[in-house]
Amino acid sequence: MLKSLKKIVIVLGIFIISLTIIVIVTLFNRINNVSILKKEDNYIENINIEDKFVIEDFSVDDGKIYFYLSSDDQMVIRVYKINNGNLVKEYYLK
Repeated sequence: MLKSLKKIVIVLGIFIISLTIIVIVTLFNRINNVSILKKEDNYIENINIEDKFVIEDFSVDDGKIYFYLSSDDQMVIRVYKINNGNLVKEYYLK
């Protein structure tokens, strides 16, 4: 019984250490994705949004920024690259 108890403790220890490593790696990956936005100080200067649009919402993912824009007659989702401000795609919703 003592040998099986040792095996259970060792397996649980390995399991806890592996889960801790997974959590730490995930946190570093998320922190690095947010730091892309902070490293590029002049990205806002490169993104041109017309005055007729109002920014309703935005999201940042994989080095791209997604803007949900609306005006009186249309709604648009625009995707820009963060590092250079180039327009990648434009989706007209209305």
